[in-house]
Amino acid sequence: MFFAKKTEPGRDPGYPDFPLDLRIGAILSVDEGELLRFAGLDLSWVPSGEEVLVEALSSMNLFNLRVVRAYARRGDDRLLFQFNLDAAGNLLDTNVFLLAEEIWPATADDWATWLDAGGLIGGADLDAPNGRHYLRQWGDGASAEPVAVEERIYTDAAAAPHSVNHRMGQPICLASTVS
Repeated sequence: MFFAKKTEPGRDPGYPDFPLDLRIGAILSVDEGELLRFAGLDLSWVPSGEEVLVEALSSMNLFNLRVVRAYARRGDDRLLFQFNLDAAGNLLDTNVFLLAEEIWPATADDWATWLDAGGLIGGADLDAPNGRHYLRQWGDGASAEPVAVEERIYTDAAAAPHSVNHRMGQPICLASTVS
């Protein structure tokens, strides 16, 4: 006999099990103790302890890690909380990012600026939109080949996800410095 895979009522069949009780509609905030670590640093953006509501979730496998992302808004700020878990599901670290700018290259030459050897993704240096210059040190050589990965973003557990194909830098950068 053959049976169809059982799914929870109201969930897309591919909807993953998210760790840490993460769900669309969950409330997230940065712990006040963590906020103290940023005091006095010349950062272009510092998270607040204000609570935010998760609007979307995604999960993807990348370099033997499970990367779970929670998307939220605080006023006009778009935030991304990234949870990196090992293969057993143990939380390794959490990062919070401000999504400052989205760039959609229009031509193959525009894409080459980002993706070719020594390009903005995986290259040695990066001039960010905020005017800062970042120097990166890679494990082997002056650059790292971008990695392709598909992110499936759920804004509704019952609906099919939005699929985004990324080309991102490898997480082998040993150090980033700002000038």
